[in-house]
This record gives sequence, structure tokens and C-alpha cells, in this order.
Amino acid sequence: MYRIGILNFTKVYSTGGGFHYMMSLLEGLKCEEEFDVFVFYDNIDFLEKIKESNGFNSIYIDEKENLFPKIIRGGLTYFGIRSPILGRYEKIKDLKMDLLISFGSNVGFQIGIPTISFIGDVMYRYYPNLPEYSRFGNMIKNLSIKKLLQLSDHIVIDSNECAQDLVSFFNVDSEKLFPIPMCAPPHIYKFKNLSKKEINEVCDTYQLPEKFIFYPAQFWAHKNHRRLVKAIHLLKVKYHVLVNAVFVGAKWESYENVIDLISQLELSDQIKCLGYVSEKDLVALYKKSKALVFASFAEYTNLPVIEAMVLGTPVVCSNKFSMPQQLGGAGLLFDPFDIEDIAKKILNIWQNKELQTRMVKKGFERSNDLSAEKFNKAWKSIIIKTLKSN
Repeated sequence: MYRIGILNFTKVYSTGGGFHYMMSLLEGLKCEEEFDVFVFYDNIDFLEKIKESNGFNSIYIDEKENLFPKIIRGGLTYFGIRSPILGRYEKIKDLKMDLLISFGSNVGFQIGIPTISFIGDVMYRYYPNLPEYSRFGNMIKNLSIKKLLQLSDHIVIDSNECAQDLVSFFNVDSEKLFPIPMCAPPHIYKFKNLSKKEINEVCDTYQLPEKFIFYPAQFWAHKNHRRLVKAIHLLKVKYHVLVNAVFVGAKWESYENVIDLISQLELSDQIKCLGYVSEKDLVALYKKSKALVFASFAEYTNLPVIEAMVLGTPVVCSNKFSMPQQLGGAGLLFDPFDIEDIAKKILNIWQNKELQTRMVKKGFERSNDLSAEKFNKAWKSIIIKTLKSN
């Protein structure tokens, strides 16, 4: 039996898609008989999320560490030298993993074990001046990703376009790169069959209107909430159609700007911002909504689109990067920088019941191509390949 470690330093309530991607991976690997799975974590909220789960080992690694070991490891990693000082990662070494899956760390190289790293995106290379990025932060990202590409045995990404960008930006050997499309995370399937009564109870708790569009996204500038708000305002003043919307997600740097804009445009009665909601409530909101409107302009692919398709929610989505390929013709696309286009596509799905029905059917069909089974099979394949090559 192979001992497979997952280095999980994602934050449960703030990392968003990164955490849910990790949970999909964990759910698949723990079911494989030849794998003994260990999750190394430093965020105590993780325990609350996995309290009903079993089939794997969870190992806490203290988040606090002296600066000296960090500096030594970082400096030696830069020069491709293994450090004799592992600090808080000694636990991983002591447990003698056969392979480590990392979400951004070169610890596997330092310990001397085969490593598969996951890289979510390099959007900072396209939009370096967004407020969520900084010149110093972008420099660190460049160094970090360059080293991950050099020192990892293989790299998993979510799309062919991301692979092409890594080759273009970092001159990495394309043979190292393995695109694995995302699947819906476990909680989507867990609550997929909520009853109408349960769904309505959730909506009543938040005092939501009977009809609304839905956008689950953390409040970062690239998530494009402001243009979506302006599109809803345009529908009101130009087309005389009142479209209600529900936003959920962590309240990061753009939150206050979005709230101010909603107030300025007198849309407070139409747009509700609920902040972070539970997984059950999230599913209920998907299922009650008339459509997911995914407005981000800086993603290769994204979880909400596949979540909506699995749950039978029509999808209206940004046409940037690999999102059209992910959607696969199962929804409507818009230019996320064109407020008029966003408004027209929302209006189309809002008023056309036949289109809604057709999109739901296509969404179910497309979600079969992006299933958890296929995701798990692809990950198992690259794990076995990495183990055998070492």
C-alpha cells in the first residue's frame, strides 16, 4: 500500500475553490484500496469540515514556526539544495510518505519524496495591476511557481490553456503538465437532493424573493461584481425589468465598493449580499435560483459552473479563457467587460422558460463529462505514473 500525503494549507473559510478542490481530491483518493492517505493541515477549521468523514489520516502541523528555518529552507530551495532543517515538516518526513501532493509548497523536494503540485492559475500575469495583486506579491509568485515547476515531478492544472501559459511564461517541459478538469466538490452531491421544503426554508431564513439569479464568489475585483451590478441596473432603467440577485462569498477587498455601488444605484431591494453561507444553504440557493451568473474575467475554469450544472441550475457565464470549453455549449456566454452583453444574456435566461429547461438538460449532460469519477481516475493515473517513475 502506498502512503500518499496531501499538504493542505488552504483556509476553509477564505480560500474558496482551492479548499473544495482539495476535498474532491481527498474524497476520491481515500476510496482507493492501494492508497493510505494522510492529510497534513494547519488550519483547525479543517477538523470541523471533516468530522463526518473517515478513511484517511489527518495530521496537524502547527502553523507557527520560527523564522530561521523558513529562511534556511527558502534560500536553499531557491538554489535547488535540500535543507537539513525541516522545522514543522519533520512530521511528514517521519511518516515516510511515498508521494506528496502539494498546493504550492516545495516541501516534497526538501524531504526527498516524489511530489505532484497543483497550480490553480497564473492570472496575475494577465492582470498584474488588480488590487488583489501587488508588485512584490507577483514577484514572489513568479519565483514560487518557477521552483514548483522545476522541483515537482509532475504538475496538475485545470485546463489545456493553463498548461500552455505555463510553457509560455516559464518555459517548462510540457511533459510535466497534466490537465485534469475540475469536478463538483463532495458537498454538492451530499445535498443535491434537498427537498423543495428544505430549499424554501433556507430561502425564507434569508428573506429572499421568489425569483433571483445567483453569484457565489469571493469579493475580489476580478470576480467582477461591479459590472454585474451595473448590468442589473441597466435591466431596470433601460429594459424596465427588475432582476433580483443573491451574492454569497467571503467579504474581501472589493466588498465595500460593491455595497456602495448597490446603494448608489438604488438596488438594495434587488441585490442581497449574504456573505459566507453553509454548504447546505449554498446548494439550496443554487437550486432555487433561476440561473448562475458567473461574471469573473480572470479564471481558466471555475467550480460554480460545474456545481450549477450538477444541480440543475441554468448557467450564464463569462467567455474568457477556458470557461467556454468548460461550459461546453451548456449555457449562455457573455463578454464580462461588456455591461450591455451581460444584461442581455441575463434577460434572455430570466424571461425564457424554454431556454431554462434546455440549459438544465444540457448542463446535466455536460456534467457527466466532468464527473467526480473521471476526476478521480485522472488523479489516480498521474499518481501511479509518478510512483512508478521513481
